[in-house]
Amino acid sequence: MGCATGIVKFLMFLFNFVFVVGGVLMVTFGVLVFTGYQGFQDEYAHVVKVDSFKAPPIILIAVGAAVFFIAFMGCCGVLRENNCMMMTYAVFLTIILLVQVGLAVAAGLYEDELREVLQKGMGKSIDKYGQQKEVKEAWDAMQSKLKCCGSDKYTDWSKHGPVPESCCINPTPGCSDGVLENPSTAEEKIHTEGCVNKFLSDVKIKWVVYAAAVIAGVELLGIVFSCCLAARFRRKNYA
Repeated sequence: MGCATGIVKFLMFLFNFVFVVGGVLMVTFGVLVFTGYQGFQDEYAHVVKVDSFKAPPIILIAVGAAVFFIAFMGCCGVLRENNCMMMTYAVFLTIILLVQVGLAVAAGLYEDELREVLQKGMGKSIDKYGQQKEVKEAWDAMQSKLKCCGSDKYTDWSKHGPVPESCCINPTPGCSDGVLENPSTAEEKIHTEGCVNKFLSDVKIKWVVYAAAVIAGVELLGIVFSCCLAARFRRKNYA
């Protein structure tokens, strides 16, 4: 029994180390996503607004910080062989696990919702490209920086005039001439991917989901081991 307990204690230390790393990764992903949305909003406010999508990355940051501190509690519980601390650790870890499962599900749905918001917002703003200087500058900056063209694809510009030169791979006067009429020429001269897809691929929402799923699996094992250790420590203390 002593050998088995020692192995479980070692594994708990190992898992808590993973939790610490996982917490740091979740905070990092949350900061990256929040910064990406905030930077997008600040730079392309005249193209589309995404202010309503700040909450999920903030929640991810909060959960990551909680995982980090709970892992520290787990380490203390193992070192002191305190069954109360271990059970408290297991309860908090279970709560975090449930929150992460909810976040993973929400993130999958969240990407589709964000795509719809971006498509609608860009669809409205592209109509004003030739009418408002601020909108034109925002679109040109976005297409040049993200290396994209149009909302869904470069042919979106067929309803609003010629393709902007900001879509060109090598921007020069007249570089986008004739690309709407000749798809093969378009592939050679301009970036043909839409800005919605490009933005979502740069944010990498799916990586957040994958990381949360891996961390959740490890946490589930941590809950099982912490309950086993709590029972072992309780028997030892009352022996």
